[in-house]
Amino acid sequence: MAGTTKTWADRLGPGLSGLFRSYSLIFFSHQVGFGILLFLASFIEPGAGTCGLVVLCLTRLGHRLFELEESLWTSGTLGFNAVLFGLALGDVYRFDLYLLLMLFPAAFLNLAVTMLFKQWLAKYQLPFLSIPFILSAWIFLLFARQVGSLSLSDHNVFMAGAFGFENIIAEDIRQTEPLWKIYLKSLSGLFFQKSLWTGALMAIGLLVYSRIAFSLSVIGFITAFAFYRLGGFNESDLTYHYTGFNFILTAIAIGGYFLLPSWRSYLLAIACIPLLVLLHHGLSGALQPYQLPAYSLSFSLVVIGVMVMLQQRTSFRNFQQVIEQTGIPEQNLYLSVSKAERFGKQYPIRFQLPVAGEWMVSQGYNGGITHLDRFQYALDFIILDAEMRSYQGVGSRVEDYYCYNKPVLAPADGWIEIAVPFVEDNPVGQVNREENWGNTVVIRHAEGVYSKLSHLKKDSIKVYPGQFVRKGDILATVGNSGRSPEPHLHYQIQGLPTIGSYSYPYPFAAFVKKNHKGRKLVEFSIPEEGCLVANPEKSETLFQAFNFLPGQQIKTVLEKDGQTEVSTWSVFTDAWNQLHLQCSLTGADLIVQHDGQFFRCTQFTGDKNSGLFWFFISVNRVLLSQDKALIAEDTFALNTFKPGPLLFFQDFLAPFYLFLKSPYSSNSLNTDYGLTNGQASLSSEARLDAFGKAVYRLKAQINIKQNRLESIQLWQQQKPFSLHFYWA
Repeated sequence: MAGTTKTWADRLGPGLSGLFRSYSLIFFSHQVGFGILLFLASFIEPGAGTCGLVVLCLTRLGHRLFELEESLWTSGTLGFNAVLFGLALGDVYRFDLYLLLMLFPAAFLNLAVTMLFKQWLAKYQLPFLSIPFILSAWIFLLFARQVGSLSLSDHNVFMAGAFGFENIIAEDIRQTEPLWKIYLKSLSGLFFQKSLWTGALMAIGLLVYSRIAFSLSVIGFITAFAFYRLGGFNESDLTYHYTGFNFILTAIAIGGYFLLPSWRSYLLAIACIPLLVLLHHGLSGALQPYQLPAYSLSFSLVVIGVMVMLQQRTSFRNFQQVIEQTGIPEQNLYLSVSKAERFGKQYPIRFQLPVAGEWMVSQGYNGGITHLDRFQYALDFIILDAEMRSYQGVGSRVEDYYCYNKPVLAPADGWIEIAVPFVEDNPVGQVNREENWGNTVVIRHAEGVYSKLSHLKKDSIKVYPGQFVRKGDILATVGNSGRSPEPHLHYQIQGLPTIGSYSYPYPFAAFVKKNHKGRKLVEFSIPEEGCLVANPEKSETLFQAFNFLPGQQIKTVLEKDGQTEVSTWSVFTDAWNQLHLQCSLTGADLIVQHDGQFFRCTQFTGDKNSGLFWFFISVNRVLLSQDKALIAEDTFALNTFKPGPLLFFQDFLAPFYLFLKSPYSSNSLNTDYGLTNGQASLSSEARLDAFGKAVYRLKAQINIKQNRLESIQLWQQQKPFSLHFYWA
């Protein structure tokens, strides 16, 4: 079995990567690099930083001792509360031998509380946030009052006041400080510091990690500052009482982490700030008799409360929760937009036209002849000649009609429910109203999804009830039975298996539409009345070339910028039956689909310098037809390509407006419907457009020989390189 994709962070090993992610997850980030920066920032106050690290290492020890799931550590899930707990203790107490000894039971206390809340809240699909740290800190503070061996640190303003030592205030509160200084000190307050340097490091890391998270932190803070000023609150609370970070974390969590970033999520984050102020000061007052700080309790309660309300809503129009969490708000947004564009219009059953060759829709949905009322969502098909006639000669016999006796195909896989074969064909111009639908086949494709094909030729039906048929199997031939004055095929989708059931609209997955401008590929649409349509002609050459099979090993050679990368790609399926291509050299992984009509890349992870990445960009979506006129179009997520200045600025605007687009297209360079020697060539183009103008372009030519991929020639901004394939 192939391994999983590894980043440089994973190569640090599970111990170190989990340690650093414990720091970055405090800001909802999964990035190890950001965690390293926060780790260093915590040591600007050495005593607190040391306590945070010690508690975190002891948490790792407990994790190994109790043989807990490894991902709990490597993801940082188990460690971020431990970091906060250790930092809080290092802030309150002077770091000495006795405190060091007490950190051992304290760390195991925090681990137990963390697992308790994780297990409890996971049942309701809710995050536990910083609640374990808060409860653990309260328990320790109450315990510490019973012993006299723990000394308060001389720099802790808030706890000194909380314990009644009002005279230990190290500096005057100056409300005239610039707003940016108060913001940076509020950031540093998350690590129980009041340091501009710590805040600056955090702000820089936040900006590099996510422009959306950074902007939300500023918006959350400024909103709180404005509310404090308007409400007459003491603005010094934002820094000197470690209150400001509550607003920063809440804005990030609601505005961009748990919800997809949008103007609505930003407004919701802003609207939560007054509630947060009310809750924080109310909790602080309630806890004051017990000399306990509120810490980030208001943040946790507000965010969990919002999540509960989102779970109870009856409509999903205003806010979209993140389904696939990448840990980066921009990536969550770009992937969601890309998936909506790529798969949003798709239907679970990929119907094809129930005929072979070119046909005309003689009567469409809501047709004025018979497609009315409960039969309004139906299509009639006939064949026309070059003079737009449906018959030859005078058309007095059913045999004169081009569509008569032509094969009728299964539009999708399914089971035959009904097969009526015995109704006589009508003479031209006459109808059989007694047996309205004539010879008919009904296929069950899924519960509530049935296709009905009617007016078939007598005794031409080749299937029987209960039989399973594949898409494209011949069911019968076109006839003139039932209420049909001239030969045609009636097709509809209905919700029940009975003949005469209500029809409903359901699109074809892909078909070719022909008009005076030529042929065009149309996807997930319903052809209009009068359209000339056909199924895309399948190319056996392309079908075989992109038909990767589990167990295959493919040697590839990437020649780019004067360097050669030789690697082997392994093909395998995962537990969800997804087909993967994985590079042995870089660990890059690509999930692909092959449905017989299209080859599509659905998800790439890993090294964006690898050959597998360039393969993904080149063949992102391929129509398995060698009709040169048909262009398969798609789009990439904006974060697919390496970040640049344009993407940096787009990140700030992404929740409100996307000025960048990343379209893709591919088509065949030669017309060959699988009747020649297994050779074919395709061209593709991937672009990054800014305000409709291309700023990046990658062109590719995919060459196939003997029904297998041979090479891909690529031009990145007109600079050539190549990828070659060698099959075992």
